[in-house]
Amino acid sequence: MKDSTQATNPLAGISIVPESSEKLLNERQLVDYRAEREQCLERLLTFGKDPEHADGYAYHTVKNRASRMDLFHRWI
Repeated sequence: MKDSTQATNPLAGISIVPESSEKLLNERQLVDYRAEREQCLERLLTFGKDPEHADGYAYHTVKNRASRMDLFHRWI
C-alpha cells in the first residue's frame, strides 16, 4: 500500500458510482448499486487473483475494472 488512506479505505480513489450511472438510478437503486459495487470491488482487492491464498488484484487493476464494469452495467 502506498499510503495510510488505502489501509483504512482500500476503495479510496475508485469511483464506486460514477456520476453518469448515478443520474440513471433512483434513490433505492442507487443504494443497492453502491453496496453491490463496494462489496465486489473489495473482494477483487482482497481475494480476486487467488482466493485460496487471499491474494487480490492490484489497486490500479481494480480501478480499471471498476470503470469497465460500470460501463457494461449501463450498456445492459
